[in-house]
Parts: sequence; C-alpha cells; structure tokens
Amino acid sequence: MKSLCWSVANEEPCDKRRGGGKGGGDKEMHVKEKKEVHEEEKVEKLVTKQAMLVRQLEDELRHQKARGLSVEVQSQLENLSTENDHLTREVAILRETIKVSTRRLCSPCRR
Repeated sequence: MKSLCWSVANEEPCDKRRGGGKGGGDKEMHVKEKKEVHEEEKVEKLVTKQAMLVRQLEDELRHQKARGLSVEVQSQLENLSTENDHLTREVAILRETIKVSTRRLCSPCRR
C-alpha cells in the first residue's frame, strides 16, 4: 500500500511505501530513522550551544566597543541588540514548528 505525504523541503509529495516488507526491512528502516533523528538532535543541541556562546562573545565585544560612545548611541545599540535577540528566538521557534509539522505530515509514511 502506498502512502503519500507532503515534503515541505522539496515542496512536492513524497512517495514512500508503508508496511508489507519482507524479512523485517521496515523495522530496520525504522531503527535507522530513529538513529538519524537522534543524531540530528545531538547536532542541533551542539549548534544551539555554540550559537549561544557566539552570542555571548558578540555581546561582550559590543559592550567593549560601546564604552566610548555617547549614551544615546549606546541605548540605540542595546535596543537593536534586544530586538535582534527576540527575532532570532522567534525564527528558531518557527523553524522548530516547521520540523514538527513536517514530521506530523510525514508520520503515516514512517510507520
């Protein structure tokens, strides 16, 4: 039996077979998919941690450079930095939402 799902990345339907495989091939594929997801999560955590450290270093550098600037310019820089952080978090949330939605849409073809 065929199951169709929508691939967000390719913006086209993906065609995967569901069930009925010989010799447990489906089970092996499921285990491989789980391992791949686990590895992706590990990489994602490392990238998130690295991004956090980079942000901290950028903040430190920005504060050092801002010491010689007027109070008004320092205030504007701080406001821009706060807005940038907010938008960065929002983008991360939206990316995660897309991943979850894609998994839900494709969940019938992974069974």
